[in-house]
Amino acid sequence: MNDFLSDQEIEELTGAKQVSKQKEILTKNRIYFVERTDGKIKVCWHHVHNPMVEKQSGTDSLINWEAA
Repeated sequence: MNDFLSDQEIEELTGAKQVSKQKEILTKNRIYFVERTDGKIKVCWHHVHNPMVEKQSGTDSLINWEAA
């Protein structure tokens, strides 16, 4: 298994063929991606399985975010 999704897998994940729409959907779902100089995007499987999580203000004081 490759660490990165193929172009076809990104299309299947997002349901979109256009890169601009793919970026919009990935951003909305907090899935990190890199935009290459040729305009294509790369997504790592790790980020699909572990989307970015924002700190929640109600629990910030209880969690040591720097410990990780």
